[in-house]
Amino acid sequence: MAVKVKGDFMGSLNMMMDRMPDIESDCLYSAARILREAARSSFILKMPTASHQSDKYSDTLADAVRYSRRHGTAVTVHTLGTRAKTSGTYRARFFEGGTRKRYQKRYRGRPLEHKRYLGYIKPVNFFMSAVTSASAQAMSEMEKILQEHIKNIQRMTETT
Repeated sequence: MAVKVKGDFMGSLNMMMDRMPDIESDCLYSAARILREAARSSFILKMPTASHQSDKYSDTLADAVRYSRRHGTAVTVHTLGTRAKTSGTYRARFFEGGTRKRYQKRYRGRPLEHKRYLGYIKPVNFFMSAVTSASAQAMSEMEKILQEHIKNIQRMTETT
């Protein structure tokens, strides 16, 4: 990256410092969007029913992949879903990490003589595979946005 310095260098640095929080937010949110879309598409690819809406819930399982607000210099992309009353997105975490083997110990309030095996959910690992594959693209997008902002500031300082 080459930057042509001309005129008042302190003026362009001051302008850059004023706009740095907005530039940082643009970079973080663009990377988070890329990771979110990669995770959603990976989830739907590995589990096609994740894009279907159930009668029981107001959203799909793929809607569980979200990103948080900015906290300092970080935006978190997660599969925890929402805590809305009619949302079924909480189920996505079970498909990402799997569950342990489960057994029924009681039936109608009474203990069973022998536990009944109920099964378990195998981990799909859609999230981590998507993050590892899309992280390079997210980093390059962040660099591209940063360079665009630097060029805009440079153009603005040249005209003044």
